Amino acid sequence: TFERILINMSKTSLQLLLFIIFLSKDVQAFHDTSLWLGAEYTPAAAPGNSLWWQWFEDYEPSVKRELYFAHERLKITTIRVFLHTLVFKENSSRLLNNMDTFLSIADGNNISVGFVFFGDCFNTVGANLSSQCIPVKGRHNGCWMTSPQENERNQGYLPFQAFITETITRFKTDSRVKWWEIFNEPHGAWSLGLRNQGVVNHCSTAPLCKSTLLFSSYGQRQSTPLLPSYPVGMIITTQTL
Repeated sequence: TFERILINMSKTSLQLLLFIIFLSKDVQAFHDTSLWLGAEYTPAAAPGNSLWWQWFEDYEPSVKRELYFAHERLKITTIRVFLHTLVFKENSSRLLNNMDTFLSIADGNNISVGFVFFGDCFNTVGANLSSQCIPVKGRHNGCWMTSPQENERNQGYLPFQAFITETITRFKTDSRVKWWEIFNEPHGAWSLGLRNQGVVNHCSTAPLCKSTLLFSSYGQRQSTPLLPSYPVGMIITTQTL
């Protein structure tokens, strides 16, 4: 059977088979993707979800190749991409310029982008901008770093204001950006407070932020207003999703 063949194949052969299937013009016959709207995106070779921006130039060729195939073969039209506080703090203008390049690549493939500022998954310590994280075999999301890290959370919310306001000011009229997501899966009072303050900072920067969508950790849409004890993320957009 097909399953037995896969079990007996070497890892290299299996990767080659999957690559051939992905490149095939008949990929939709293998799995129907016609109703897919979007996906969360990280470059395939990146060890984590957000710090790869520090090495954007190294990943740029992969981004061009992968977003082309994402739309051409899988018909993806929207992607969700994580940012990180440390990359902005290290060199904000460089990050914003790289985001602009990324948006141009995505737009050239008819893909729009939603960006995520903060997130509480998974590792609260260990983010490093000097060298990339090395994955540990068998450890789930061992290189996925929270944004901000634990050692950034001892000076209140003010240090993160520029991250939101400068980024949104740069792109607030940019049609390539589908939404701004303030916080992914906030855990606890401090994170919920940063999420709420982030919403205030965003709305002071882009007064048209009147359409809001709330999602729980499990993706359920909520129609209720923000509740301090409820673990929701927040997406703000002026467009229809």
